[in-house]
Amino acid sequence: MSAESDLITQAERLLADSLGRGWAVRRVDEPVREPGILQPDAILMVTAPDGSKALQMVEARQRAFPRDVSSWLRALRPVPSDSSYLLVSQFLSPRARALLEQADVNYIDVTGNILFRIERPSVFVRRQGAKKDPAPPDESARSLRGAKAARVVRALCDYREPATSRSVAARADVTPGYVSKIIGLLERDALVEREGKGPAKPITRVLWADLIRRWSADYRLLESNAARLFLAPQGVPAFLGDLAGWALRTPGGRYAVTGSFAAAERAPVAPPSLLVCYVDAPIGVAEKTGLVRATSAGNVYLCEPLDPVVFERTWTQGETVYATLSQVVADCLTGPDRMPAEGDALLEWMAANEESWRLHA
Repeated sequence: MSAESDLITQAERLLADSLGRGWAVRRVDEPVREPGILQPDAILMVTAPDGSKALQMVEARQRAFPRDVSSWLRALRPVPSDSSYLLVSQFLSPRARALLEQADVNYIDVTGNILFRIERPSVFVRRQGAKKDPAPPDESARSLRGAKAARVVRALCDYREPATSRSVAARADVTPGYVSKIIGLLERDALVEREGKGPAKPITRVLWADLIRRWSADYRLLESNAARLFLAPQGVPAFLGDLAGWALRTPGGRYAVTGSFAAAERAPVAPPSLLVCYVDAPIGVAEKTGLVRATSAGNVYLCEPLDPVVFERTWTQGETVYATLSQVVADCLTGPDRMPAEGDALLEWMAANEESWRLHA
């Protein structure tokens, strides 16, 4: 039995188990003869308890990276009303699954990730399997974890296209070789697009919103940065005034507000209550601005950043300095309480106002 045939058999069993008693799933040998339809690797017939049937045109891929999924989806053609496409693979990443769902294509991977929807007979199955590949490929760049990756992501999001690996490396202050590895990962995940041939081909499109969400899978606001919780006895607005005053009178004093208070300046969801702020030395800044160390009932997080990139490309509103929006939204998406919802709202604002925050070269 070929690897693809074995993959289809596993998917067939997973689907049958998910549908439950009264349903049947079997492989059909009759070829597809309609013009223009991609020839499937197999056809599955799904039969409901009432005898109604639907066909699944199966594409089997041992590995289906988002880049491969995007290419395959572009090649799809309409199928008869009683048929739909089904992609099966060893593992499908969250990004690959999202692309398939957006295209209304069913999927099954052998770790148990399943999305199966058909109108007639009516059925909807969604199951969660592995979130990470249990047998990842042997590649030099597999994640966006760490300071250098953060700088590359920020450079890709903060500046408009086109770009090259060298220009991204200069903006991120990392080596071009490292950028090439990250770009390779992002291209595989269908988060950046390049045109031309050779290693120097320019980056022509960055799907920055999806890239920030992908970054947030490997980054956590209060874990990736050294965060300490404090109480501002006079309230957050008074603390922000004290913080601005401290920065003005302190040589080298710098800070950048992120999280809820920053997001609310562009896409308010509700009045913010928890302040998150980047500083170089949280204990020293707390002493200079009157903060009191807290264990639970605090209202200010001071974070010593994973990397100084958080202080780059900041913006000012009134007397307060805020982190750039790409940083703010990543922090919100991975922060506590209602911050993820604030991150979603900010992403919507950023998409509608891209010219106001993405920089030209």
